[in-house]
Amino acid sequence: MNWPLDKIHDPLSSYGRLLIPLGRGRWLAWFRRYGFCRTDKIGFHNCTRSGVH
Repeated sequence: MNWPLDKIHDPLSSYGRLLIPLGRGRWLAWFRRYGFCRTDKIGFHNCTRSGVH
């Protein structure tokens, strides 16, 4: 399960943190390279081992 502020890696936008769920598995996130963007349609993976901080 994903939560706001979880660390993620998106295939197109690099590393970032989730901010707000937008529905259908997409999130508004902040990425190091691009700032605020939606997560990619093909998905992302959570960079925490357990998904819990």
